[in-house]
Amino acid sequence: MTEKPKTHPLNPLHSTVMDYSSLSVLGRVACESLIGSRVRSVVSPDGDDIIFSFDISPAKNSSSGFDSWIFSADPVLFRMHPWLGELPDKRVKSHFVDVASHHLGGAMVVSVELIPFERIIEIGFRRRDFAGDETVYSFIAELMGKYSNLILLDSERTIIASWKSVHSYQSRVREVRAGKEYMPVPQQDKIAPWEFSESEWKQFISSADFDATLEKHLMKTFRGMSPLWV
Repeated sequence: MTEKPKTHPLNPLHSTVMDYSSLSVLGRVACESLIGSRVRSVVSPDGDDIIFSFDISPAKNSSSGFDSWIFSADPVLFRMHPWLGELPDKRVKSHFVDVASHHLGGAMVVSVELIPFERIIEIGFRRRDFAGDETVYSFIAELMGKYSNLILLDSERTIIASWKSVHSYQSRVREVRAGKEYMPVPQQDKIAPWEFSESEWKQFISSADFDATLEKHLMKTFRGMSPLWV
């Protein structure tokens, strides 16, 4: 398969549906598929996508899991999902892929975590060198539209490499580049949907401005919302 996965049969996901609800489902599938598995290879079919291929743990039924996953920092088609079929023959050179391959080759997946109400997923890895020393890494996929990024961290939460570098002159809030401490994405001043009781929900809906749609009212107030979910 040589085409960019925009037309891949398992890629119905794009910016209109890659919200917290869909990512939470994919994160659960990734957790069930990958915990205990080891990284076989890391490749990039184009300028915004990266594909991890894993050797599924013998303790798992390989027929029930997905051994290849694509992560994309494309500003429009930002996403993650299983990759079916063969790895693409067409690949591009990438510093991030080279660094990720060097540090994560043969590493075991020990955790898959979704940041609550954010389009951010973090995969934890553990790797032993020839001397038996253990090293811990984290791969973070921030799937946030034009701010999407892929980031590799060491055990001290220091950035080893990032798909896109963000310097201080580009953002006063958060630098994202090699050598910098990883700073979580700033949370917006919104609340969790389940914090409302039934009576509070009724009051909230009735308080919407006459000129504002309920959809905008919901998205402005609650975390993790998207147009499709609303």
